[in-house]
Amino acid sequence: MSKKSVGLESLMEKEERKIKEFVPHKITYLDKVKINKEDIDKVYREFESVQKAFYQKYKELFIKCCVSSEEKFIFLVKSLDTLWKKYFELLECMDTLYPNLNCLYPKKVERIKELIRVFNKLNHLVYFITDIEKEIYGYYLDSLNKEEADAILKGVKSFPTYLNYRFGHLKQYKFVGEEVLKKEIENNKDLKELLEMCSNSMFLLKNILNNFSDNFPRFKPSWSETTLENKDQLKDALRNILEFDHFIELFFRTSGILKLDVPFYKKICEYLNKPFGIENAIESLENFKNKRKNEFKFNIPKYHQNYDSCGIACLMNVLKTYFPKLKLERSLEKNLLKKVTIPGYYNNIPTSVVKVANEFGLPAFLIIDWDSFRKNYLLNPSYKNFPPLLRFLKELQEIKHENLKQLEPNYVTETLNSGGMISYVGELSGILHYRLIFGYSKKENHFRVFDPILGELKIKMGEISSKSRNSNGFWGVVYYPPEFHLLEELERKTQRSLELIKNVHEKFHISQEGFL
Repeated sequence: MSKKSVGLESLMEKEERKIKEFVPHKITYLDKVKINKEDIDKVYREFESVQKAFYQKYKELFIKCCVSSEEKFIFLVKSLDTLWKKYFELLECMDTLYPNLNCLYPKKVERIKELIRVFNKLNHLVYFITDIEKEIYGYYLDSLNKEEADAILKGVKSFPTYLNYRFGHLKQYKFVGEEVLKKEIENNKDLKELLEMCSNSMFLLKNILNNFSDNFPRFKPSWSETTLENKDQLKDALRNILEFDHFIELFFRTSGILKLDVPFYKKICEYLNKPFGIENAIESLENFKNKRKNEFKFNIPKYHQNYDSCGIACLMNVLKTYFPKLKLERSLEKNLLKKVTIPGYYNNIPTSVVKVANEFGLPAFLIIDWDSFRKNYLLNPSYKNFPPLLRFLKELQEIKHENLKQLEPNYVTETLNSGGMISYVGELSGILHYRLIFGYSKKENHFRVFDPILGELKIKMGEISSKSRNSNGFWGVVYYPPEFHLLEELERKTQRSLELIKNVHEKFHISQEGFL
């Protein structure tokens, strides 16, 4: 290989690394949804109407700020780098949340609404910058001498040029079917590498393979040298922004990854019976939250127990709510029951129930009044060497548990609003029996409770503390959805993105009005 080729190869590797820094490691769901052209056009018309108003108002001011200070231009380029990273970070959150958008509760709705709002703020700002970046970097290229500017331009390869140079031999796979392509990937390291750059998405990979081209527009400045204070930093910033313009952004657009937020909005609008659109998605989520301030319930399947399996029946109702595709069958009930009982004893051991829930990916934990439990079980000679109790104590070391004297109404409503459900052990005809709290009505002052034998019950809010106890004390299981920890992380990610957007706005003296 010639020295020239080695130099080009090293430039390509640098740009490849940058792509891999940005895109999510894996897009699992959004890329498999068929997107209608009409839906894309609708979102873009809505997007562009907001963008156009903002662009007209701030374009001149923004450019003036950028070209008035090298420091501001360098800050802009670094910000663009971070903005793209935040964009894909939030897109990855959308992809993770997408499968279970049909299971909504107040906290999740608030987080999703904020996710859409902040994602579109990022989107508008990134598009605004990329719309005017040519005018900005053109000014600074013009400020360098001809040799320096030409070296920068030649050092940055376009995405089409890169694609032909690095992966031109893959053109043969342009019209190959997906199944054949999957087999080829196993034995072709270049195909595999390109797939990784496409977030391991076959859909994005096929889009890329359809876009080989040698054409590459270059900017041609008319040089008039000026004195620059931070020439080295400025040259690095110029290379960086040209990489975005000629390579990275083209990669994003060509692959189709920038359209993957569209199915997310559409699914929300469909579920909440609203016409499709970004603003409609936000509005429908806000309406959902407002309507459920005083009344909320999960749409549990109300699966009844078929064996001595009240604890498992409650868990199965929770699982079906969080995982809608799960089939509730007697065989599943029977298999799960074996995991939470000891042969010869009917007890659905609560620590075992927690462990089974954890195996399904639910962050479940035990709640228990230790004082009454210690008195009635641990210090009671009649329960010495009682197998279910011995297993309970062993498993207690393996699970999360919380000392709770009793269920209070505020604790229950907060758990429900945060996506959780509570299965407590009361009594039915003098026998210990699990029930599931799955909703509330502040207006009617009751909690909605499902009994796997009797069906739906309503318990007054003020009576939940006493009704959730049994003659030996109080204990139960709190279930949270699989995305529970993601929502906590999402709150931090959206907040960090907002801080970044605010910093850019303040630096360039632009307000946030006009953004969603």
